[in-house]
Amino acid sequence: MAEKHKILIISWGVFPLQQAMSVLVHNLAKELGHDSVVVVGEKSNVAANWDSVPYPLYYIDAEIFGISKGKEYLKWLLLFPTVNRIKEIAEAHNCTSILCPFPDEFYLAVSYLVTKETKLPFYPWFH
Repeated sequence: MAEKHKILIISWGVFPLQQAMSVLVHNLAKELGHDSVVVVGEKSNVAANWDSVPYPLYYIDAEIFGISKGKEYLKWLLLFPTVNRIKEIAEAHNCTSILCPFPDEFYLAVSYLVTKETKLPFYPWFH
């Protein structure tokens, strides 16, 4: 029997955000299915549940000291704890590759560092 592939998608925008990146990631993950994908993304304050989530979804809290202003710069202080957390998720789900859409340099850097530590194939998605 062939080895089952499981993609870890790492993105800043994930469900329930209603921005282009989060909708693309959500639709891709839904189509790939529960057994083929795990999604990790940035936690948001959005409460709108506009669809169901039929795949494993993990949130990374990018706020440091509860400060949301300047979060895009302050989250770099959380680089290595974020890498370690996502590495644990990848190992727990036996992921075989990592996909990272690029509208955010932080998550692209995190994805790259996770792939270096886990030796998994890395697929950046520049769109």
